[in-house]
Amino acid sequence: MFFLALASAGAAAWHPVAIGTMAEQMPTRRAFALGLHFVGGSFMEVLAPVVAGILLVYLDWQSVLVITATPAMVMGIVFLRLHKSIRLSPHGRMSVSDLKAQAQLVRKSTSLASLGILGLHNMALMGMWSMLPLYLVEERDISPSGAGVLFAVMVLSGSLGAVLIGRLIDSHNRKPLTLSALIAGAISPLLIFWAPNMPVLVAAMMLAGLAIMGLIPALVAIALSIVGGRQMVMIGLIMAAGDIVAALGAVLAGLAGEVDLRLSLGLVSTITLCTTLLVAVHPLTPAVQKEEVAPAM
Repeated sequence: MFFLALASAGAAAWHPVAIGTMAEQMPTRRAFALGLHFVGGSFMEVLAPVVAGILLVYLDWQSVLVITATPAMVMGIVFLRLHKSIRLSPHGRMSVSDLKAQAQLVRKSTSLASLGILGLHNMALMGMWSMLPLYLVEERDISPSGAGVLFAVMVLSGSLGAVLIGRLIDSHNRKPLTLSALIAGAISPLLIFWAPNMPVLVAAMMLAGLAIMGLIPALVAIALSIVGGRQMVMIGLIMAAGDIVAALGAVLAGLAGEVDLRLSLGLVSTITLCTTLLVAVHPLTPAVQKEEVAPAM
């Protein structure tokens, strides 16, 4: 348990640094940059369990664990050699006054509302992830392997959608685009349990992946631009608090699923609709206007 926690901590510590660096160095293309970062992780989330499963057929679990840890060790050595090519943060070293200034930015109503939007959307995503495979097996009579394939298709659709949505939000009016994606996300769970046949079900799951999962990097980029300040600090806060809030979505979806698994999908749709309403009343403008300009200087 200790070493698993240590490995998870290392993986979690990497994301704020990577995402924060990209957000600071590409202030006008945040959503697209975060979408690209999202693609790599999403593909590996699909590929890694499949590869590990195949290896376990022929090898014991200790050997498989060593093999799966090897790419991380190799990339760690590569990054040790490349770290000097990464520019330092324009904000300089962190101080107590910097933390106080960041806390003041977070406490602003527009900042809290943007973090609330991201939290609600994470709840919907985690609720869908936790209950959808069970729904496919129990309600749709799809085999576990078939459910895994459908889930992989949804994840891949979301990863590709992240790049597309990010590129559009960076170059167009982000509010109508965000609202459009959220409306599609709210409809997609309903289409999943209303789907009369397999092709429609696959299309509905791809829409859910694109609209719900694919919107996450764009919402993170929007939250960063609204709050401003130190991007790496904000990413750490978003990831830490976001996981806690997202876990609540899984719990609520599970409670709904105890009554009827279709209700869990209905809950995902309801949470996404609440997110849509919050975006509709939010100006999606920076809490402090100069904070948006500072990283580009």
